[in-house]
Amino acid sequence: MISADGTASTGPGTALSPAVAAAVAPLVARIEQDLAPRGGRGGALRA
Repeated sequence: MISADGTASTGPGTALSPAVAAAVAPLVARIEQDLAPRGGRGGALRA
């Protein structure tokens, strides 16, 4: 599971290594950009 802030976890309260989270963060950012309305502000996945 990947949360909107770019951290990854294998389950409730079980975080993967910081290196994995850092590797995933750019992917999450790109997904947010893809989901954001064109011409709108980013952060579509952020609550």
